[in-house]
Amino acid sequence: MDDPSNDPNSIANEPALSGLTDGVSTDADNGIGGEPVLIGNETAEKARKEHEAEIAEQWRLAGNASHTAMLAKMILCAGFLAVVCAFFGEHRATSRMALLSTVIIGPLVEEFGKVILPLMTLEKKPWRFASDNAILGVCLVSGFVFATIENLLYFFVYIPEDELTAWIIAFRLTACTALHMICTALSGYGLARCWRVAYDARTETDLRPAMHWLIAAVVLHGLFNAAATLYAIFEKG
Repeated sequence: MDDPSNDPNSIANEPALSGLTDGVSTDADNGIGGEPVLIGNETAEKARKEHEAEIAEQWRLAGNASHTAMLAKMILCAGFLAVVCAFFGEHRATSRMALLSTVIIGPLVEEFGKVILPLMTLEKKPWRFASDNAILGVCLVSGFVFATIENLLYFFVYIPEDELTAWIIAFRLTACTALHMICTALSGYGLARCWRVAYDARTETDLRPAMHWLIAAVVLHGLFNAAATLYAIFEKG
């Protein structure tokens, strides 16, 4: 049988299967320097190094004034997104798939929605943050604003006045607010850790480690909602 490696159209001649991807740097995934088949290519290596130098320069040029302005804008925008996420609760309440929406879809949308702005900023321009504490702070503010708006909606819109008891008010102000703050703290901690790694190396941010913390926040939120839903069902029963 003929050696397949002699056939130029054989899969055996694919660059990815011939060791060319070993040791590939992912710092420039969006440029030609990050292409596996171009490892060792002079032009590609030059592009990769230029990209790395540009990122490092952005870190060096980032100033406190831009950090403060960005944080102020992000906190304001976080409040707006919190309103959007909070109104998602109305959809959950009227959905035919209420349990699935409450336990899975709702927590997923809300937890990602509360941290979407710092997450996007970290992905594109991590040097806009002055510290990991700044990231965590923005996330916590977003979580508090969301919890506050959601509570107001439940008190004045979702729950009929004759059904709104002191126990429900106390539960939402304590347990529900704490839930949102804890979940957002988990997500914020994950994002802050990713920022610290990028800051120390003066590179772009690898957000993959933060996904574990975001998923943990979603799971915790979903379990809380499931427990609250089951309690309400058995109480009425």
